[in-house]
Amino acid sequence: MENQTMEMRKNRRQKFYNSDGVKVHIAKDNSIYPGAVQDLSPTGAAVIIKGDEDLKLGDEMDVIFYRGEYEFSYRAKIISESEYQNPRHEGFGRRLGIVPVDSETFKIKSVPVMPRKQRYQVNQFLPPTITATHPLIFNEVMYFRVSELGANGLTAHTSLRNVGLSKGMSLQLFLKLPTSPSEIPVSMEITNIKQVDDHFRVGFKLREASMLFNEDVSQYILATVPGASPASLRAQGFGVLRTGPSISVSYSGGAKDVEEITNLRHTSYSAGNALLKQTPIDDFWDVYDLYSRQLVIRSDGRIVGACRVIFPNNTASRIEAVNKYKFPIEAELSGISFIEVSRLCVHPEYQKTDLYYKLLEFCLRIARDTENRYMLAILLPDRVALFEKLGFKVIGTPIDYPEHRVTLFPMLLDCHLYASDTAIEKAIEQRQQSILKNLGDKK
Repeated sequence: MENQTMEMRKNRRQKFYNSDGVKVHIAKDNSIYPGAVQDLSPTGAAVIIKGDEDLKLGDEMDVIFYRGEYEFSYRAKIISESEYQNPRHEGFGRRLGIVPVDSETFKIKSVPVMPRKQRYQVNQFLPPTITATHPLIFNEVMYFRVSELGANGLTAHTSLRNVGLSKGMSLQLFLKLPTSPSEIPVSMEITNIKQVDDHFRVGFKLREASMLFNEDVSQYILATVPGASPASLRAQGFGVLRTGPSISVSYSGGAKDVEEITNLRHTSYSAGNALLKQTPIDDFWDVYDLYSRQLVIRSDGRIVGACRVIFPNNTASRIEAVNKYKFPIEAELSGISFIEVSRLCVHPEYQKTDLYYKLLEFCLRIARDTENRYMLAILLPDRVALFEKLGFKVIGTPIDYPEHRVTLFPMLLDCHLYASDTAIEKAIEQRQQSILKNLGDKK
């Protein structure tokens, strides 16, 4: 037991994993005890709990670690315990040293899900800046130049005249990003400070999750860091919703875009459907593409989103919902003017962003400009809730589509809900902010 404890302490010095923001639940005898992680290493962990839990040296229990969307668990044993005083709060707790009962299981599960968060080098021509009030000198404003940005903190540089800063000190910072119209207030703690030549280099970490910081920093990185994408940023802890100024929506360039749009459809639709992966790529371009307008979203010149708009003009043979899915047009849409939107697709890297909204916003403007009151879409079950929040309503009865083993839902939007560009933008923005709040407020 003593050798095991010494080995754990030795490995903890190496800080193999980043334990910032990691929380823990300990389950024993039908009871669950919450706690925080102080150290996390290849051979175990040090966790902080309150002082009244029924846990003692030698006990075995199930331990669940989690941070944001990442989670893993294993069976563990307590090998050490000591009194612990939290420097931020009054009162005492207990510090438990734990090791996994099955060390190999722990190593396999923990390595991929507890990565160190990357900090991105800022663009030297568009550097973010910070202002903050000096905590020790009355009415003294400090200025910082940011050099690195991450989901949970940043690195900045400041003048040697700002003496008195120290590790563990909390500051209210005001971050100004070149890509944001206003300053972002954020509470951070100094994690390290070092004099480098003629200035101080200061490391900061967030004291609590900040939706505004997370989203605006991700937009800055997308706009200025080559190769950054929503998918790569999410892997580093960002909850990316908006896609930034590098995105543009337009009509396609014609025949030269056909191959790229077809490949995007195949990539997007087959990402979560094994059956579609076996479908030939040519099957993703059909007769309805011949008399429709293709809309595309480009990111740095590459097509990452697309849809097509069909103008039936009271011609049933042109309506995909009628001819392909056997939707009873006479019963539901007789005598009304509408456009049909189909083949909505977004590249997997850009899932959970605002690309769907950008496409639908463009379609709304097309419907209004062509004096069509309604917009028709045939949707998969997992898209129904999203489109209902945008004003679409399910019409008729669901359509069984045995070819792909799915049930489809016809949905209709009254475009008069969005009478102007301002109404469109406001509604889309409100929906984006709602999703962003749900994503960003989670640690």
